[in-house]
Amino acid sequence: MAAAARRTAAAAARRIAATAAAARRIAAAARRAAAAARRAAATARRIAAAAARKAAAAATAVAPTAAAAAAAAAAALLKERQQQQQQQQQQQQQQQQQQQQQQQQQQQQQQQQNIEKIEELE
Repeated sequence: MAAAARRTAAAAARRIAATAAAARRIAAAARRAAAAARRAAATARRIAAAAARKAAAAATAVAPTAAAAAAAAAAALLKERQQQQQQQQQQQQQQQQQQQQQQQQQQQQQQQQNIEKIEELE
């Protein structure tokens, strides 16, 4: 009986030791999983921060580009207006020249007529 009791006690002790070892392995695995979760969270935070920096950089890069595009458009509009003004000035100058030529022709005709009248009177 004593031997059977010893065997039973030894088997129980082995089962307890095996259970304790399994508990230690489970605890170690849980610690490793927690550490991995912390590393994953830190990585996710770094990725999110990098994405935020990239988005901010893109936003600041787009703003000057948009400003440059607006400035280029304004410059093009100004150039077009200047060209229109130059064309208008040229047209006005041409009209003035034509008017002056017409006036000169009229004066010449008038002078010619006056000369002819004077000759007729003489």
